[in-house]
Amino acid sequence: MKLPNAFVILLALGAHGLAQDAPPPADSKPAVEKPVAVQQQSVAAMQPSLAAQRTSIASQVGDRSSESFFLLGPPSQTRLVPVMASEIPASDCDPLPASQLDPLIESAAKQEDLQPELLRSMIHQESGARPCAVSPKGAMGLMQLMPATAAQLGVKDPFDPKENLDAGAWFVKTIADRI
Repeated sequence: MKLPNAFVILLALGAHGLAQDAPPPADSKPAVEKPVAVQQQSVAAMQPSLAAQRTSIASQVGDRSSESFFLLGPPSQTRLVPVMASEIPASDCDPLPASQLDPLIESAAKQEDLQPELLRSMIHQESGARPCAVSPKGAMGLMQLMPATAAQLGVKDPFDPKENLDAGAWFVKTIADRI
């Protein structure tokens, strides 16, 4: 019978007397109470931070203490379906034709080791493939880069399709790698 490595190590340590704890001092509490006391102290220490978070949320969304803790309403009241490209506000430019957009998508996808369909879907969802698209919140271009994000990524012209797509693909890859 083969034993798991951790079990073998514990057996070896126990055989040499290395895994044995020293006897607890006579005036110490039982081992079970220590973790409970530590947990209670931790919870008590978190209370001021939680109160500050609740105050911040209440100031941003109003007092909802009588409601559920969910900020979104039930599915019947909340839109859970994606926005269709036809619902994106009209921009001053036409969508890029596939003959121009596809090579840019393929290049960015290959460079960042992403699926081209992921980038293609994001572009159609976010900007409707319009390189001059600007959202009501200020996001710009094909991949809808926020101004601060574009600046952090060194984007000189967020409306340049290649520059926007390359930066957006890099950003997506960076986020995907964190998950």
